[in-house]
Amino acid sequence: MCRNVAALLAALGCGATALAAQDAGSRFRVTPTIGVMRFDKTSALSDLDGSQLWASAGLSASYLVSGGLRLGAYLEFQQPQTSSDFYPYALFRTSGTYQLFGATQVVSALSYGLDASYTIGAGKLGPYIRGGIGRHAVYGDVQVENGTDHIGGTQSLAGAGLN
Repeated sequence: MCRNVAALLAALGCGATALAAQDAGSRFRVTPTIGVMRFDKTSALSDLDGSQLWASAGLSASYLVSGGLRLGAYLEFQQPQTSSDFYPYALFRTSGTYQLFGATQVVSALSYGLDASYTIGAGKLGPYIRGGIGRHAVYGDVQVENGTDHIGGTQSLAGAGLN
């Protein structure tokens, strides 16, 4: 599902450019975003060494305060898969052979919060840095969990890119 969302946004040319319907002279900007997210090693959404990256898609709205400084809000969605390294393995014996399976499931993660970005230099492709604070909610697979319970918490946001 997340691959489909990321492919759709990429196909629409949304990368890190403002929506075409916006006035170029406006101080407001609404920007679709595509990126990658790394979860903490202890979250069970990463492998043991913490190197697993997951696709992320979202929407950001910001206001140009002065110079290259923008303040705004963001909403992002990810669909990572839990790592079997954090759960007991299941050993099955069928017709004289043994098979070892790891338990895993796809979860949906929703992130939202406030952010600030600063564009360095001038020009159309100026690099920027971004930081923020917000909340996240992680929903397990409804069929596996037999419910819509979720866990949540505070998160921080840090990144960089090209405008």
